[in-house]
Amino acid sequence: GLAYVDFTDNEHLEAGIKQNRQKLLGKKVSIARSDPKQSKRSSGSGTSRGR
Repeated sequence: GLAYVDFTDNEHLEAGIKQNRQKLLGKKVSIARSDPKQSKRSSGSGTSRGR
C-alpha cells in the first residue's frame, strides 16, 4: 500500500523519517520526505480508460 502523511512540524517529520526501514505490524516500511510542489504531474496519457 501507499500513504501520504502531513506532519504539523519538522520535529515530528524527522521522528517519522527515523522510522524508515523499521517494521510496522510485521512489515518493513519505507518513509521519505516528499515535496509535492516539485512532483511531475501526469500529462493525462495514463492507462486509465475512465469508463
